[in-house]
Amino acid sequence: MPNSTNDERKFPWLNFTILIVISFSILWLIQDYLAFFMSLLVPLISLFILIISLIVEYLEKSNVPKWYYKLLLLLIILPILTGLLFSGLNHFEFTWQTIDF
Repeated sequence: MPNSTNDERKFPWLNFTILIVISFSILWLIQDYLAFFMSLLVPLISLFILIISLIVEYLEKSNVPKWYYKLLLLLIILPILTGLLFSGLNHFEFTWQTIDF
């Protein structure tokens, strides 16, 4: 069985975190409508994958590394935090919520 702590140290956590935050930040700066829905969709899909993975892991032990679960948690937390940050900077007023006549 591979050493999970050794595998976990090799995983580029900082790079992945920076990549996700920068990607969502650029999306929020360019298109807040799409960014809003992506900030909801990515965490929801990741949450369901995490729940299913934990249920399967509970029913039958597998060799899934621990970093997989941490990665899913990052995919749940980071888009939400980035969305809250940019929503707060916009005072929770989005251009796509206004009606232009």
